[in-house]
Amino acid sequence: MVVLRNLVSRNRLPQSVFDEIQLYDQQTLLSAINDTVTGSLPADVHTLRLEEFNALKEAATNGHPPQPSSQPGRPPQFEVVQSNVRSVQYDGGRQLRITPVNRLRVVMVQTGYRRVPGGDPLNSAVVNTSFTNDGRNWYPGVELFGEGIFIDLDIENHPQNNLQLSGGAFEIWSDAWRNPARFTNRTLVGEDRNQLHPVFVWWHTFAHRIINALSVDSGYSSAAIRERVFIDVNESNGAANGGILLYTAQPGGDGTLGGLIALVPEFERVIRGALRNIDACSNDPLCGEEQFGYGKYNGAACYACSLISETSCEHRNMRLDRNLLLQNLP
Repeated sequence: MVVLRNLVSRNRLPQSVFDEIQLYDQQTLLSAINDTVTGSLPADVHTLRLEEFNALKEAATNGHPPQPSSQPGRPPQFEVVQSNVRSVQYDGGRQLRITPVNRLRVVMVQTGYRRVPGGDPLNSAVVNTSFTNDGRNWYPGVELFGEGIFIDLDIENHPQNNLQLSGGAFEIWSDAWRNPARFTNRTLVGEDRNQLHPVFVWWHTFAHRIINALSVDSGYSSAAIRERVFIDVNESNGAANGGILLYTAQPGGDGTLGGLIALVPEFERVIRGALRNIDACSNDPLCGEEQFGYGKYNGAACYACSLISETSCEHRNMRLDRNLLLQNLP
């Protein structure tokens, strides 16, 4: 504590942070430091996504108490109140589980950026934003706190909710997932290839429709809400389970004071708005007749019906198909 007091006296450490540190015993502080220094990291992005997906499903089933921040003075990193989780059944017979995430911590790191020669957004990164210090690579990043809504089908507890997709759009995307070389000149593996899976496309399109419905029906700007699409694919038989997390975390953004999760009790209205007029688009028949194929990024999707702000979509408005959702409504 003497060292910390010296830092406070030299204005290197805020007094409020020092006061917060004093609330914890030495063992708790050492444990937090050890977790930060030696904590294991996921092997790849795909593993990280699966860990996040499983954590959200577990919290939706059993709830999750406020998880204290590893940094004194910071708000809780994650919280789900199980009694606020809702199940909503639709005409298709499936039950959507709507889980409000009261507390959510988001860390965004820039590892590089791409130039787009020839208009191809999948070009590899050409500039690395890291710098080296003490033998370690560091990247610019930002830590944000907010709230979100997790939506899934709760297949573990209700197997009948499993997505059994069908239709012409489903056949095209299934073929693309099994034989990606027929649809792109790139070698797709792991997470990139799974973005061609029809279950991923279904959830991704559904997320965009909900975000647009929130902007129209509930007063949120679509740019204020971000998405995260989860998919867990059984490589042996192609079966998949998925879900989406819609969240807001930017400072001063819509919903960061509880407004987003306050919509959960009335979320049927939001979903009805998302699916209303899904069979029509102001760009029809051109939009509705579009099919995914070689050299394309989407099926039936345009800015009038399915695309959102590119700062909200983590997949650059790719892998969307309104017809797949239309042919397989929940």
